Amino acid sequence: MVSPPDDSLNDSINTSCLEVDLIACSVCGENLCLREKTINLSLGNTEIMYCLNCLGAKENKNPEEILAKIKKYITARECFYKEWIKYRDVSYCPKSESCFPDTCFGK
Repeated sequence: MVSPPDDSLNDSINTSCLEVDLIACSVCGENLCLREKTINLSLGNTEIMYCLNCLGAKENKNPEEILAKIKKYITARECFYKEWIKYRDVSYCPKSESCFPDTCFGK
């Protein structure tokens, strides 16, 4: 896994800045969080993006299982990991009540 950057640099991150480029799921229209955007990019989805639930339906897989598997890939690649860690903990997540925070933020 790639080492996270110095926390002192991240202390100035404002979560509202992380959602500047709102992108909606191409199927259900729900706004994607930064981590869902990163998941899509890591899968090569650049034009059409999906929320975890719609991605799961598209792939006929459990969305939480997709998250768990792709998280390993993302955390091993600096280009994706640098975006992933902008949500330093679950308090940064705009979907913490409706998504899979234990899987997303767990070790």
